Amino acid sequence: MLPACQQVQEKLGTTFIKYARDSAIYRGQGLIEGLYNHFDSDREIFEAIVSAFSVSEFIDLHQLIVRVVDRALFNCFHLFQSTDEIHFLISLEGADEPVNIKRCFPDMPQCVFGTNNPGWIAQYSSYVYPYARAEDAMSLLDYRKAPVAPLQMPSLPAFPDPSVEWHGRTAQQQEALDKFGFWLMRVVRDKTIDEWLSVMAGYEPPDVWLAMQARSLLEGWAERLQRVQRLEEDVMITVLLEAIDTMLHDALYDIDAREEYRIAVKTSRGWVADLTRVPMLVNLAAELFGEDGWIARFSRYPRAWVDRE
Repeated sequence: MLPACQQVQEKLGTTFIKYARDSAIYRGQGLIEGLYNHFDSDREIFEAIVSAFSVSEFIDLHQLIVRVVDRALFNCFHLFQSTDEIHFLISLEGADEPVNIKRCFPDMPQCVFGTNNPGWIAQYSSYVYPYARAEDAMSLLDYRKAPVAPLQMPSLPAFPDPSVEWHGRTAQQQEALDKFGFWLMRVVRDKTIDEWLSVMAGYEPPDVWLAMQARSLLEGWAERLQRVQRLEEDVMITVLLEAIDTMLHDALYDIDAREEYRIAVKTSRGWVADLTRVPMLVNLAAELFGEDGWIARFSRYPRAWVDRE
């Protein structure tokens, strides 16, 4: 690996794995363990888990939270791999030009997994890597042996959204924010939940990596969680959405906070060079939430419990 790409990997591993992934797992698992009780909604989740879930079902959900967060990471990198209209750029010390992460990692989604090569989770997470046995059983120890086809990107609505106050931004800047947020919601947030609900219902996983993740769970997990989903569907989906939203929030927050990161977006009016420098932007992570946030406007799933308080 080129030295520049090694630096890029270290930065991505820190932002997306050490920071965003691990905090999302801690948040999701903490919800069902009763570690959070600041809000009534958090207590309601814990009480529902205690009353409706057996020990086996609790363990299944505890493990599923990890898999859902990792699939969301996979889908996030799949988004960056599959479009030339979003450029994730990283400036390196001593380099004249920022590096597009796709140039270093054309097989970016599957870099998440793997133990032999090893993948980014195995290298950077503080949690025990949960997929080694499943990867061994499916001959997936080297991620390069399982390429991932580019996404079929969802069609975009008309942007910018006329119902949203632009807060001093140009139409081009608001269009770039809307476009990035729409794809993040549909390709990462919604797609991740859709895929896992489909696997839980018994449908074939769409790719070998999701099949590997499902195989890493305890035998009978889908049937057990289907039972509690019928009893407590809102609670279970809320916990999974909370974990995904924490991952997205913390990744976007770190991207916005680091001077070396840029996200450039192509619009119908040309390129916006850096979303994090759009006027009147508190932080990219803040664009997720609220009545005018990306989740409320673009996701097919309601926000988890935070906005209901």
